[in-house]
Amino acid sequence: MKIAAICPTFRRPRLIPGIVEMFQRQTHAEKVLLILDDGGGFDIQRGHDWILGKSQDRFDTVWHKFNELIEWAADENADAIALMEDDDVYLPGYLDAHARALQTAPWSAASQVWFREPNKPPRLVNAERRMHGGWAYTLDAIRSVGAYPTKPFGSDSGLESRLREKFGKPADPWPDSPPQYVYRWQVSGYQNAHGFGQNMHAAMESSHKPERMPGPIMPGLDAYQALHLSEVDAVQLASPI
Repeated sequence: MKIAAICPTFRRPRLIPGIVEMFQRQTHAEKVLLILDDGGGFDIQRGHDWILGKSQDRFDTVWHKFNELIEWAADENADAIALMEDDDVYLPGYLDAHARALQTAPWSAASQVWFREPNKPPRLVNAERRMHGGWAYTLDAIRSVGAYPTKPFGSDSGLESRLREKFGKPADPWPDSPPQYVYRWQVSGYQNAHGFGQNMHAAMESSHKPERMPGPIMPGLDAYQALHLSEVDAVQLASPI
């Protein structure tokens, strides 16, 4: 199963080397990472199994950007799509776990994920109806429900309703082992979009000042990513599988 990991980004160039690094650490063999930047932070570029494209025009909502990435995934002949958002952490078994889950259901969403807040260690939390950044779905499934609704807010829950109505509950990618996904809240160096509330779009424009990272991306983890990876790995090693 070829999985396209999709990453919409906007004025967060310091996070992208970490996403590329975490993607390259993935144990799943058939994969491609698709990054779409509409904040002007990068030049168009590609690596062995990843592509960074940009748009000169601002997308109306992040959900329009997700839908564009779904079309990119189809162009790359992907069988399935997994999210890799720029401000979260993805452990090396993330894509493999989703690939196994998608053999049993058209979409995959964890019942539990790691949750990280400032100055606190990661903890396991119930992810029911939350943590959209750790989902996956087959290309056929997402197209059959019309992809993401493009309203300003709540499109992740809107997509969930469409998927549940058509396919029932999702497969759990980590039913018997610790999650391979860390949801980070306000610890990436950039404010989480949901923290802006109802004025999210305008606040993103004003608070995320234009940043540019010229030249090729050099994969590598930032301090927060490296900390989260090491802490969660330590917890996993101490937990029975």
